[in-house]
Formats: sequence, structure tokens, C-alpha cells
Amino acid sequence: MGIYENAPKIFRDAQGEPAGFWPELTLAILQDLGHQVVWVDCQWAECLELLELDEIDIMPDMAHSAEREARFKLVDHPALYAWSSILVGDSVSVNTIEDLNGLRIAVVEDSIQGEVLLDRLRTDFDQARVIEVGSMDETVRRLSSDEADAAIVNSFFARQPRRREDIRVAPIPFDVSTLHFALSPQSADLLLEALNLAIYEQQTTPGSAFRKAERRWITQQAPALPEWFHTAAAAVIAVLLLSFGMIVALRRAVKIRTARLEDSVTSLKAEIAHRKNAEAKVLEAQRIEALGRLVGGVAHDFNNMLAVIMGNLDMLRDEIRNARAFRLLEDAIRASERGASLTKQLLSFGRRASLKPEVLDISATMPDVHRMISRVLPESIQVEHDQAEGALNTCVDPAQFESALLNLALNARDAMPKGGRLTIETTARRLDSDSVDVLEADLVPGRYVVVSVSDTGHGMPPEVRDKAVEPFFTTKEVGAGSGMGLAMVHGFMKQSNGGLRILSEPGAGTTVELYFKQTDIQSSAPGAQETAPQTTPSGRILMVEDDEYVRNTLLMQLENMGYHVTAVENGQAALERLTSGLDFDLLLTDVVMPGPLQGPSLADRVRERFPDLPVILMSGYAELEDAEGSGPRRDYLLLPKPVRAKDLREVLASKLAAKG
Repeated sequence: MGIYENAPKIFRDAQGEPAGFWPELTLAILQDLGHQVVWVDCQWAECLELLELDEIDIMPDMAHSAEREARFKLVDHPALYAWSSILVGDSVSVNTIEDLNGLRIAVVEDSIQGEVLLDRLRTDFDQARVIEVGSMDETVRRLSSDEADAAIVNSFFARQPRRREDIRVAPIPFDVSTLHFALSPQSADLLLEALNLAIYEQQTTPGSAFRKAERRWITQQAPALPEWFHTAAAAVIAVLLLSFGMIVALRRAVKIRTARLEDSVTSLKAEIAHRKNAEAKVLEAQRIEALGRLVGGVAHDFNNMLAVIMGNLDMLRDEIRNARAFRLLEDAIRASERGASLTKQLLSFGRRASLKPEVLDISATMPDVHRMISRVLPESIQVEHDQAEGALNTCVDPAQFESALLNLALNARDAMPKGGRLTIETTARRLDSDSVDVLEADLVPGRYVVVSVSDTGHGMPPEVRDKAVEPFFTTKEVGAGSGMGLAMVHGFMKQSNGGLRILSEPGAGTTVELYFKQTDIQSSAPGAQETAPQTTPSGRILMVEDDEYVRNTLLMQLENMGYHVTAVENGQAALERLTSGLDFDLLLTDVVMPGPLQGPSLADRVRERFPDLPVILMSGYAELEDAEGSGPRRDYLLLPKPVRAKDLREVLASKLAAKG
């Protein structure tokens, strides 16, 4: 059984022995059932994890919630009822629940008080800051050291003597909870039934261990009269109350039924509103998904066209000697590179970007990001960074992560033409199912690393905010922006299994929150980069490309480099050449081609029969997918189209040198 510090309900006394209401009741019940109790010390959040992993069997003092009922087995009969109380210092005035807005509030991590407070934060207290700690005693320590302005604790703890005279209980009722025994999900149902029966018998039996523990620890009053007197008095009072209740019951019946009908109507209205909201989110997600597929397909065709244009321009540059013609050619190459950059942004929005995720500590990365952003913003914009303590590890592509933050910083710059303040905040946040519904960011419950980028600019009205992530949507003047910045960030977050949330009001600035799944895997230090070997181009290459113009361009490029090239138009033709006895040093193939044999499938067949033959794949999607659409495969080297001649030369030289 787990034990944590939460006097007077459960704690260890000065001699280190379990004490309080729950240990006294637990020992009486479980020893009567023939069990021996072993106490496991843990903080509350740790206790919950141990219970869920079946490393402990029972946790007392579990406040009921729908989320906990789904995670654990709760004894039906509650043992106690507890109010949430607010502790504040003399220098802080809290007379209504709204006075918590803007304060630093300490709560126990994963406690019901914390969950209730987070619900209020999402609806009422957008300026408050939550400080999660390990125990009730730690909340008081934070108050005493002025690290917090208020603390949310249970009513039993609030009644204990104050650690400091100037800490007081605010006179505000703050939700009530039922407290139960909780069992691990893997525990036997027989034990759950036995505890249910035992709690019922304890609560209905005068002089039971439950009644004694309640008087000792909860009411803290010794019995002034014999137990039989309490029994007799209770019987008399019960008869009187029953008589009076029968008289009152008829009067209340109509009122109760009317109230229930009103509650049913209210619940029905809330359900209808919830369904409408859910339907709207589904339709929006489908629209964005359709746009993503459209721009992904367009980008694929653009990349094939750009591959031909840039390939021919690269070859022409090596032959032109006229200075004026060379400048014209360079302008054409730069324009093609801008087109290639635009298709990358389209692919990012369409969730088809080529990502190289690795475990990254966001906290360690932020100083470099801060310096990078400070260099691109004018001096009239002050850049601030509020970073949470400790490592914040997530699995993400570092380059795309920095690019996303840079895009958000540039958008903030445009929103503050006369200067202002840009704040980048990093924190860890645990989201439950209710939190996910409120965020509307298409997330699943769990632990997240949240990076918030806030500005003090002009903000956005709702109709602009709702379209902000669409490609090419912009409120800037013509030529001032492509409208792809937020669209690219949105696609990157979706492809990284995260989410994006935009908070903005006209005149109140804009905050963009990026949600990354947190991981316990530690980030590793980057190793030394390998240098590609310098070799003289030579060897026989089998090239597979279905587009005639791209195929001819690549053929000329490779031959100009000094390679002997055999070009075919599909995977079946390539397989026939390989099995006909011709000797090749490398296979270069497109990913998406007509016919049953796609690029990845061809690479698999080649690997089975010719394991030493190097394989390089090319794709206009910049994402490697097999013909069956089973998802990205990263065990082959992928070159995104359009491929520059120098990049192609380096990759081929490296692969062939490694084979040799």
C-alpha cells in the first residue's frame, strides 16, 4: 500500500510509523480480511504511477473523478468527503475565486485540487500560473518562501496548525470530493468486493474502527458519553427525522422533479452544443486534410518540373562563358531555388516533409534559438524567454523546429511594426481528456512540452485566426509575405504528432502554442559529422524514372559527371535489366512510378537478390512511401526532388566509395 504525506489523513509520525485516519482504518480492515500490509513511501503523483503499473496494490485517499475511475478500480463507498481550501499569505487578498487570476498557485501534482484548478484556469484564470509540487507540505513551503502567492490543499490539511502565522485560509468554498480506496487495474475483483462490504459495515457499525479513526483524526474529539448512549440517541433522532421527513417529502417532491427536469434540459443543451462543436472540428480537420493532399500532389508535380529546369540550368552554367548570359542564367537558377523552397513549404503543410526526428532537449536548445531570433528582429522589439527548470525532452526534427520558431518570430515582427515585446515560454504540461477537448488542438491525453511564442502586436479577429494556418492566406500587403509561414508550422506539428493552438484578440496580441509529446528518452550529444570521400566519378548506374523529361535530364547530368548510365522507365524494366546479367554499381530509382513495382518495393527486391548493390531513392514528395501506402520508411537513402547537381555528385561518390 502506498503512503504519502497528507496529515491528518495519512502520514508518518515522529517515530516513522504510519499514522492518520487511513492507516488506522486500513490496518483494521485488511488484517480482519487476513492480509499483511507493507507500506511503500512515495509522493502522490509517483504513487498513482506505481498503482497503475501494479507495483502497489492499494492507494487510500483517492478523490473520485471520471479519469481516475477509468484508470483504477475504486471502492464504491466513499470513506470521507473533503473540500478544497485556499491558503494565502497576509500580503495577498483573496476574497472571491476570481482573485486567483494573476497569482502563482501551488498545487500537488496529479491531485484533484490541481485538476479542478486547471479547469478553472482554462475558463476563468488565463493569467494565473500553476506550480506543481510533490506534497501538501511543499505547497506551504512555497508560500513561506514567497515562491507562490496561494496554495490549493484539502480541507483537512487546511485545518492543521499554520507553519507561519501570516498564512491563512481564504473564506471561499472550492468544490467537494469523495475520497475512496483505489486498487490497481490488475487487482482481483474479489478484493474490491470485500473492501466495499468492509467499508459499508464499518460505517454502519457503532464503535467500529472507522468511527474511532474518524473521531481521532477527522473530528479530533474524544467521546464524552458511553457508546450505548450514542446508539440510543441516534435511534430517537432517526425516528424523529423520519416522521418529519415524511411530512416534508411531499412538499419537496414536486420541487425536486422540477429541478431534475431543468437539469435534464440544461444537460441536453450542453450535449447539443458539444456535438455541434465536435462536428465543426471534424469538418475543419477534413478540410485541412484535403488541402494538405492537394498541395502535396501539386508540390510533387512542381518538383518534377523544377528537376528538369534546375538540372538543365546546372548543365548550361558549366558551358556558358558570356558574362551577361551567365548572369541571366544565375537569375533563372535563383528563381528555380525559390520555387523549390515554396514546394518544401507546401509539402510541410501537407505533412509530407522529409523529417529527421531525434531526441531533443528543448530547454538546452532555447538559448541558441533566442540568439537566432534576436539577430533577425529589430532593436525596437524586446525578446524575452521564460524557461521551465529541468530537461524537456521530445522527439523532433531540430532544423524544422528552429525554422518553425523563426517563422513565428517573423510573423510577430510584422504584427509589431512600431516595436513591442516577444516572449518565448517553455514548460511541461500534462493534459487529460478534458484538457484536450478545451484546447481544440487535435491532441491525445499525456505529457507535453509546450513552447509558447507571444507578441504584443495588433492581434487577430476570430475570422482571421480561424484561417491563419491555410496556405497562402495572409493579411499583409501584396509582396510582404507568401502566407505559408503558419501553414508550414501547422503541417510540421501534425507530422511531428503534436498540435498547434492560436490565441489572439484584436488589440491584445497573439500567442501561438506548440505542443510536442514529451519523452523520457535522454538526448545524446551530436557526434562528429562524417566527411564524404573524394573520389573520381566512375561506374555503371541503373536509373529508373517514369517522367521522360526528368529521365533525360538526369541521364545527361550523370553522363557529364563521368558515369555509364542505363535509364529505364519503370521498376519491372529495371528488375529485368538487373537479372539479365548486366553488372551495375548502383541503383538510382524514383519512388512513385506507374505499374505494380514502386521504388521502395523495387529496392526491397534488389536488396534480397543483390545485397551489396547500393540503392538511392528520389521523390517529389520528399517522403518515402511504399506502393501499399504503409507509411514512411527510412532505411533507404532518400533524395528529395529537385536534386541539385552538386548534391547528386556528392551522394553518388559517397555511396560508390563505401561500396568499393
